[in-house]
Amino acid sequence: MPNVRVGLLGADGNEIQKIDTPPARIRLSPGETTTFIAIVDNPSALARNVKVRFAN
Repeated sequence: MPNVRVGLLGADGNEIQKIDTPPARIRLSPGETTTFIAIVDNPSALARNVKVRFAN
């Protein structure tokens, strides 16, 4: 599984900060789920939304 990317978005929808974090499990069978934890140190006060996706 790829890392999970958590992006903080400004009011205009553009990403202003991001963090990539590994999932708790590397392999999943069909239908299985996993978790992740992402901690953004010093998040921008300009952040208005969050976008979660797989990192490239």
